[in-house]
Amino acid sequence: MYKKVSIGLVFLVSFSMINAGTDATYDVYGFYTDFKKVMEELCPPAIAAQISDEERSRVAETGGSPVYGEIIFDSITALLADIKLTADDVFYDIGSGLGKFVLQVYLMTPAKKSIGVEYSKSRCETSQKLKSRGEKIYNESFKFENGIRKVFGKPQLAKTKKKTFEYRNEDALEADFSDATVAFTCSTCFGPEFMQKLTDKLSDNDGLRILSLKELPYNEDVHYVKTHMLPMTWVKNSPIPVYMYEVDHSKKAVRSDAKAEEKPVVAVKTETKSESKPVAAKQVAKNATAVKKS
Repeated sequence: MYKKVSIGLVFLVSFSMINAGTDATYDVYGFYTDFKKVMEELCPPAIAAQISDEERSRVAETGGSPVYGEIIFDSITALLADIKLTADDVFYDIGSGLGKFVLQVYLMTPAKKSIGVEYSKSRCETSQKLKSRGEKIYNESFKFENGIRKVFGKPQLAKTKKKTFEYRNEDALEADFSDATVAFTCSTCFGPEFMQKLTDKLSDNDGLRILSLKELPYNEDVHYVKTHMLPMTWVKNSPIPVYMYEVDHSKKAVRSDAKAEEKPVVAVKTETKSESKPVAAKQVAKNATAVKKS
């Protein structure tokens, strides 16, 4: 974890080192801050996602599922290394649960907005408790990162103006995604009708990149790009696919474009002894299969 020692930071930045420019996209594997440890201490455990029977019924009525699972820190890091968010990006996690993906994007990328949309009121309220502490950690870690970078003559992290993150208690099919540039959905338990409506809704955003744990149904403006194989909380031995799509209004997809026809052939090895020891982030990135359609 970053060292919250003001005197140390003052000492570090006092060196007259050459400024090596700025890092506009952030190297997610180049941080001195142990964000994995930060997230473990800050975020609630998955058990906090349990909801009442009444709320479970309401979630099921929307075409979603009350079953809860999370994408792990190392897998998120691997995705962030690939999509390379910038200060122009607005990220949405559709079905954000306890809000961990949203917070990680906020802490580790220059994206100007990171937004979680969660139908469960209790889960959303739990994630909203991350707001104030998350902002403080970002400010402290940003200072720490640039202090260290200055000592070593490395590029400074570019500061994103009015950078923010938030959690919204909304129905995804009624939410406003008009400013989204990247969207993730842990869609494993979503039904076919819900997925079709969500895909059609997201297809309005030309240029939007979509990451989904389930293959998207056909939409003529949504085009398959690649597949990553990554560990999740509910699989210990077999990573599951994360499909990437892009909305492009300049061309029309044929029905086969909506599916990832070329299947990944390399699996990521995961830890089986303890969930607290997921596969190292760099190893995930190294082994993750990114299959591009020819």
